[in-house]
Amino acid sequence: MPQNIGTICLVIGAMKAGTTSLYHYLSQHPQVAPSSIKEPAFFADDAVWNRGVDWYMALWDPDPHQHRVALEASTDYTKRPFLPLVPERIATLPGVRVRFIYLMRHPLRRLESQARHAARVGAELAHMIEPTRDFSLDAGVSERGIMTSRYAYQLDAFTARFPAADVLPLVFEDMKAAPQATLDRVCDFLGLDRFEPAAFATHNSAADRKQPPPVWAQLARVPAARALAARVTSSAFRKRLRRRLGHEVPGRFQLTAEEEATVLNILGPDLGRLRDNYGIDPRRAWGIDPDGLDPARAPRGLRHLADQDLPGT
Repeated sequence: MPQNIGTICLVIGAMKAGTTSLYHYLSQHPQVAPSSIKEPAFFADDAVWNRGVDWYMALWDPDPHQHRVALEASTDYTKRPFLPLVPERIATLPGVRVRFIYLMRHPLRRLESQARHAARVGAELAHMIEPTRDFSLDAGVSERGIMTSRYAYQLDAFTARFPAADVLPLVFEDMKAAPQATLDRVCDFLGLDRFEPAAFATHNSAADRKQPPPVWAQLARVPAARALAARVTSSAFRKRLRRRLGHEVPGRFQLTAEEEATVLNILGPDLGRLRDNYGIDPRRAWGIDPDGLDPARAPRGLRHLADQDLPGT
């Protein structure tokens, strides 16, 4: 474990729901030791998992006189059933308390953003690049995207193995409207002193609209190239360069009214459980009434996505 730090905080998702922003806020806290890799996906990606726990723990270099909590944020931790072993692997960490933060966004807007992001990077799961796949909504609504928006289902895997008091569900829209209030809740949850970061900003909101050209994308996957770029250029310069070199991601990334109705009906039971079991009211958060939704209204071939217990999960 990170030396002399008894708690690791994992921001486990959801994908495209503000996890990067929250990670950057918390990384500024003087009592938090952020990981050297923001999103290691250690417990989700088999190849990374096989590097071993010692590799994972080496992601932190904490000051035992200052830091109370080690931090990382990997949205692949809440993508079951496609990446199913995450809680079981986390539970094997020796001698450390793990606390979880789970951010949720309007499920339709999150799904659209996930589709755009997947089209930009060529992957939906961990580091599994699918270069020939069309991730846009022109190819249909992704089952992976729907399942990632089943928030209660994703939370169930963690509350079944860890104390409910160690899991903090939050709403992205609340953080966006009142970031300091959300950050205060997080600090209280983690036992940290309340603080104000240097600035509140939304991270990665516009980046997904651009797609890096092939050469840029290939260089970005080479650790030595990334390290050299970080040393010789400023963060602001790199962002400007990416925007200039990038181009619009092709395809449709807005759900039709029919697609929205289908997805919401599939999510209806899950949203009801999110309200009843986890205290997140979809009506207040997103204007969605779970009681008015019914998976039976969805196309027959998609209704299985509403099942509480899916095979192999």
